[in-house]
Amino acid sequence: LVNLSIILKNSKSQNNLYALNIIKNTDGGNPENEKKAKKILEIASKTAAATDNHVIELLRYDVDIPNAIVNVARENKITDLVLGLHEKQNISDSFFGSLTEGVLSRCDATIFIYRPVQPLATIKLHLVIIPRHADKEIGFAFWLSNVWNIGRNSKSKVIFYASEETLRYIRLLQKKQPIDAEFNIFDNWEDFLVLTREIKANDNVI
Repeated sequence: LVNLSIILKNSKSQNNLYALNIIKNTDGGNPENEKKAKKILEIASKTAAATDNHVIELLRYDVDIPNAIVNVARENKITDLVLGLHEKQNISDSFFGSLTEGVLSRCDATIFIYRPVQPLATIKLHLVIIPRHADKEIGFAFWLSNVWNIGRNSKSKVIFYASEETLRYIRLLQKKQPIDAEFNIFDNWEDFLVLTREIKANDNVI
């Protein structure tokens, strides 16, 4: 059973949320794994229903986990994909290496990797750290829109760290759809960890 919870979204579909659980097809069809997978999907459906969202449950068997994710995304024309990491799961180089090779490089959806440590409702501040030239990426407007929605719906302040060029685009959005935001020029990526001094309890880093 995969230790990942996966939510997929198709913004053009009426039933636009999918919960995906993948069972490795190398366990000989262990019925216990299928039972656990269905239970996880049921929890996802109930959680979504509490926010007036309908979730389509998808259970997939595959020997290659990234391949299963990519194929489901293509079949359902997925626009957004959320991979949730368990709080106690290590974020290792090998994990991101295989994920990058297997999913990120083969899937056109906007992909978020979320590690929940505390409920979003308890977050007081969102720190958004944006790499140089991110505004030139095709998906820039899509993920920025999602970040904007997080700020708007959580009512928490959003602090952006980015190059002057990138901040120029974000300020244009701020004029059209204002949120509680602050903008800081940051170009010193060789000393990226200096930003950790700004992180406090109840802060969310994006």
